[in-house]
Amino acid sequence: MFMALLTRLPFWPRWSYGEDYAFFQTLCHQAVVEVAAAPGEEIFLPGTSCNHAHIIESGALGYTPARLASSMGTSTTSMARNSAESVTRHQHISLVALWADWHHRGKLSAIWGMCYFVSIDCDAFGHCAHKYNGPLFRFLHIFGVLLIGQLEAMHDEGLVVTDLGVSNERQKELSTRAQGFVSLVENSHASRRRNISPTNAKHFLKSASFLSSNISENQSVTWPHGRVRSEDRSALSA
Repeated sequence: MFMALLTRLPFWPRWSYGEDYAFFQTLCHQAVVEVAAAPGEEIFLPGTSCNHAHIIESGALGYTPARLASSMGTSTTSMARNSAESVTRHQHISLVALWADWHHRGKLSAIWGMCYFVSIDCDAFGHCAHKYNGPLFRFLHIFGVLLIGQLEAMHDEGLVVTDLGVSNERQKELSTRAQGFVSLVENSHASRRRNISPTNAKHFLKSASFLSSNISENQSVTWPHGRVRSEDRSALSA
């Protein structure tokens, strides 16, 4: 039921659809639920803690950035609706929460008709990936670091960072970079396994870190246990 929506997210590597089908099945059963919202119903408000990412199934929702939402004050429903950015079928929102501690940076509400969307539990997503392990886990780990780095760069440039995140095109670019890192690591692992004795193999596999410590200087990566954290991200998650 949820598989088609999950696999439409733009960051997945193409090879994951076939090789990691079992992971997507587990994710659908353990981390994803369907939610319905009536017209005018608020899904989240600015400043609230975010524990789910959402993918829209049907209907139309409106997203208003925090600054605009606060300036609207007691505006009429029609004015608020006209000022909101439309979020419709197959769009996703709060994707970064899958990797980082996140607080909503705007308001999301249903605009017209019954709205249906699927919610991905962020902690369950991380635990499913960690349990499944392998190249896909390494990819997700590295992609998360790159995605958060992109949002940090936007923030540093004075751009408004919202729950809508980065464009699908940019996600695909980050995905390609992450896949490149994974390929390097997998090739390195294969090469070293050919040159180490069985007695040293366990030590090597335990010490290998798939570049997580080298992706970015001073980066602290603990996903999925607490998701991806870094002291210098306080401004982003405020």
